Formats: sequence, structure tokens, C-alpha cells
Amino acid sequence: MKNIKYLFVLLAGLLFVACSGDPELRFQSYEEGEKGAFARNLGYSGTFLLQDVPGSAINGEVEFYSELKGADVATYTWTVEFRANGGGNGGVNIPAVAFKTFTSAEFVPSNSVPSLPSLKYTLGMQEALDALGLDVSDITGGDQFRMDATVTLTDGRSWGQENTGGNLISQPPFLALVRINSNVVCSSDIGGTYSYVSAGTSTDGCCPGPYNLTGSVTMTDLGGGEYTISDWSAGMYVEWYSVYGIAISDVSETVADICETFYGSFSDPFGGSMKLNGTIDPTAGVIVYSLDSSWGDTIDATLTKQ
Repeated sequence: MKNIKYLFVLLAGLLFVACSGDPELRFQSYEEGEKGAFARNLGYSGTFLLQDVPGSAINGEVEFYSELKGADVATYTWTVEFRANGGGNGGVNIPAVAFKTFTSAEFVPSNSVPSLPSLKYTLGMQEALDALGLDVSDITGGDQFRMDATVTLTDGRSWGQENTGGNLISQPPFLALVRINSNVVCSSDIGGTYSYVSAGTSTDGCCPGPYNLTGSVTMTDLGGGEYTISDWSAGMYVEWYSVYGIAISDVSETVADICETFYGSFSDPFGGSMKLNGTIDPTAGVIVYSLDSSWGDTIDATLTKQ
């Protein structure tokens, strides 16, 4: 009994010690935390068109948020790097260089409540080439200009791609604009209805040997060289899986005309990855492509515009 009483007194004393004094927090309080800033994306548009370098630009608008409602934002700066994804510049990438700087003198009050400093900006394709020391002859379709933005306060602190949280970048209330990737594209006009001839081989037991099919697909223009193709499998998926009684109702996907290269990357209805590559002859109205899947299935198709 004495031992029990002793333990009770000891525990009570420990609880008193643990509960006295200021609590030790597991996290940093708001007052102790660093306050940052970001530029909220209000929208941007535009493409880098190979056939119209002087007239190509990204145009957009941002408004600036900080603890002082953007009043302490000093500059909004951009860098640009070249990524030779299409094989331009001899396949050599160029790391980021200084590109554009906008100062607070260029900011105007936004229409939001409360009103914040805002900026309408332009990132020109020719300006990007000049900053990188490139000429239009150095680039080709599929190359990419990666442009990163940084917000700098009057006290010298700054935030950009490397130290802006993913939630700030991706969540609708914030939409912090820290990066724009602009691919080099060409003028494109391949929308319409096409007749197809296709040959395909499935790795499933349903369909031994190659299948040969004919039919039609439509290409719906989405702008910027992108299209929705109504059946990327050129009839094969509907044919293959009908053997199992599986109705494949949606085989539409987004594909791209990258300066007469036909390209697509997406998942099939069963989660397999699909890669589509081909060529476009706009004069003849013919698209020829091959499609490979992570399942090992293959499809070859020729589309002829009707």
C-alpha cells in the first residue's frame, strides 16, 4: 500500500512539472514564421510559332500578394533556358539566363478587393532568342523555352520555382506563377475527317496475329497545334476487346502536330502507357503513325483526309 501511495505522489509531481511553464510547440507559430510573396496568375496565352518569330509571344497578367498586400514587391523577374527537345541547336541545351525584369513602377492597382499591385507582361519569342544568343535557324519544332519567374521584395528576399510550395503553385486560390514552358510549334491545319487503314498486333490471347482494319476518324482542332483524335487506336481497341464482350466507348485523346511530326502520349482505358509517333504530309493530307503500348501491343495506321 505504501508503494502505491508513493507512486501516486511521484506521478502527480511529474504531471505538475510537465504542465507548468510555457508549452513546447511542435510547430513554428505564425508570428515566428517567415512571410513570403507570390505572383497570382490571372491568365496567360500565346504560342512560340516557328513561322512567325517576331509576332510570337506569351501575354499574361499577375497580381502580387505579400504580408503588406504586395506593397513591398520590388521586382518580378524572368529567366529563360533552352531545351533542345526537338533537336535544335545541335541538340545542345542552354542553361537559364536573365530574360525580363519588371519593376514596381510598372505595377498598377488590380480590380480585386482589396486592390493589389498587378502587372500585364509580355514574353516575346524574339526576345528569348536574343537573350540566349540564338537565331531562328538554330531552333526547330518541339524545342522548348522554359521561363522561370521570381518575386523579390524591397528587403531583398525572393521567391521563385525553387522555394515556392507546391500548394501555392497548384491550388486555385493561389495559382502562384513561377514557370511557363513554351514549346516551339508550327502553323497547323490538319483538322477534319480521315479514312484510315490500320494493322495491329495484340499481346492478349484474344487476338493472335495482325488485324487489318479500315474506317474513319475525326481530328478536332484545339488550337496551338493540338487536336483531339476520335480514335487513336484506328479501330483496334474496339475490335480487340469486343471479343471479350468489353465495349470500349472512348478512344479519343489529345495529339499534337509539332511542325509536321505527329505525336501523342497518354494512357489507354486499362492504365497502360501509350506512345504515338508519326509524320504529317499536309499537302497530300496524309498522316502516318505507329503506336506502342506498355503492354507490348503495336498499331500502325495511315490516315487520309476525306
